[in-house]
Amino acid sequence: MSLVHRQRHRLQRNYQFVPMAQRDMGPAETTKTNSKPYADLQVSGSLNEEGILGWTQKRGKLRMDYNSSEGSLLIPENGFYVIYLQVSYRSIENMDCSSKQQQMGSSKFLSHEIRTLSKKYSFHPQPIIAALETVSCKEEPWWKTMHSNARVYLDKGEKLQVKLSPKTFKLLDMGGKPWTKTFWGVYLDSNVN
Repeated sequence: MSLVHRQRHRLQRNYQFVPMAQRDMGPAETTKTNSKPYADLQVSGSLNEEGILGWTQKRGKLRMDYNSSEGSLLIPENGFYVIYLQVSYRSIENMDCSSKQQQMGSSKFLSHEIRTLSKKYSFHPQPIIAALETVSCKEEPWWKTMHSNARVYLDKGEKLQVKLSPKTFKLLDMGGKPWTKTFWGVYLDSNVN
């Protein structure tokens, strides 16, 4: 066995990939990541009048300020941040598809966006990640999971929110094991001094 194969085998044997949202931080990992801001949040099941989704935090999974009344995370320092979002949807009875739409094979739109509120845009919401998917009004039942992520530069004091339409909110799949269907997070990848 060559050196490369032995190293690859050792890495595969010793390191197992676990999604960040499902990770329980042990002492070694805690010291490595605690110096940088991060947040892992799970959907709470609330949507405000502006379409901002509410979130809950897992104990020990938040090193940023979260404002539950705004549904926003506050960026604590300038830098490049990795933002990730997973949203799971499922069909429901009477999902706002008329019989005419069903006969024509029309589609239902599923959409969400992560947006920023910052001083440089006079605190007018600016989308930084947007996702759009369609599902057929004819086919039921259906399930759809959408993943979004990006690495973006953010300034200290910016706020991040997840926005959905009220019609899309009704289709959110919030069942099952926590942190497996609908969650989002942010972590500082590299700061800029």
